[in-house]
Amino acid sequence: QVICDKIFRHWFSSGLRSSGLSFSLQRQLREAVQECADPRHTAHSSPRAASDVFRKLRRLLRATQKELQEAEK
Repeated sequence: QVICDKIFRHWFSSGLRSSGLSFSLQRQLREAVQECADPRHTAHSSPRAASDVFRKLRRLLRATQKELQEAEK
C-alpha cells in the first residue's frame, strides 16, 4: 500500500500521454494504482483482495513493458 501510494501513484496520476502507451492501458494502470494505494475505496479489503490487486498491477506493468518495447521498434 505504501509503495503504491508513494511511488506508483505519482507516476500514473500525472498521466503518461507521451509515453507511447495506449489510453486504455493508462486508464487501467491509474485505476489499479489508486485501488492499491487506497484499498478502502474497493469493495473488498481482505488479504485475498490485496493479493488480487498486486496480481492485477503485475499483469498491467508487464503489459506496459511490452507496449513500450514494441513502441521502441
